[in-house]
Amino acid sequence: MITAALKNAIDWVSRADSEDEAPLAAFGGKTAAIISASPGGYGGARSLGFLRPFLGNIKITVLEGEFSLPQAHEAFAEDGSLLDAGKAAEVKAIGKALAES
Repeated sequence: MITAALKNAIDWVSRADSEDEAPLAAFGGKTAAIISASPGGYGGARSLGFLRPFLGNIKITVLEGEFSLPQAHEAFAEDGSLLDAGKAAEVKAIGKALAES
């Protein structure tokens, strides 16, 4: 499932600013890319299976593709960059696709 913190953030953002604002108006027309990281062996991939339809249900367009980073506690250099150049390229490609959408 998605984390309680993410669900809570979505709930708060989805609240209308006024009585005239439609429910979920904050999300209409938005696009998202989904990525996850975890110290486990699946890198949070299972949660992305729940996140994609959840975001779609609140009117967010979710880009195709996703990225999961297993063993995240071992995946970063001191400067915060990913040690694996291939994984870094995947993340950059997803970010680029999001920026261009």
